[in-house]
Amino acid sequence: GVAAIGIAWLLPASFATGLLVWLLGCGAAVISARHRIAKPAWVASLAALALLGVLALGRSGPRDLNDVLIGITTAFFCAAAVFLPHRWPRWIQAPTRALSEMSYSLYLSHFPVVVLIASASGANGQGKPGSTTLLWFFGWLGLLLAVAGALWWLFERRTPEVRRFLQRQLLTTPR
Repeated sequence: GVAAIGIAWLLPASFATGLLVWLLGCGAAVISARHRIAKPAWVASLAALALLGVLALGRSGPRDLNDVLIGITTAFFCAAAVFLPHRWPRWIQAPTRALSEMSYSLYLSHFPVVVLIASASGANGQGKPGSTTLLWFFGWLGLLLAVAGALWWLFERRTPEVRRFLQRQLLTTPR
């Protein structure tokens, strides 16, 4: 723990903020795995409203603070959403199940694609709201999902089979 704090202290502020936001996601996973949230619908609703409020304020405050606030509200929402009843229509279940199957590939590939987006668009600023910005967003989102889907198809989809094979090979006694 102390070493991680020391390393974070040496990082540029934007990297340290990104690390903090990432740790918030880890915290949400740990909380939802170890503790039951008493009123998940209330917590998820309040967190979603807070997230909408933070997003509505936009970049009016310091960027790092805004990122942390988005991370906190999203972490609370995710930690509570795990305990919500899962009575979703099938048209929602199928794409979310597919995205969850390739979540690791999406996790691995999103940062390089986001860097490509920033480099290609010269994006230190945000696009103005409008149809062109929305088209760019969905175009880049499509590229991101295509890259993650390709990585999943090439590598991750076979993980359970590879794991079973390795377990059979490594856990059997030699004859």
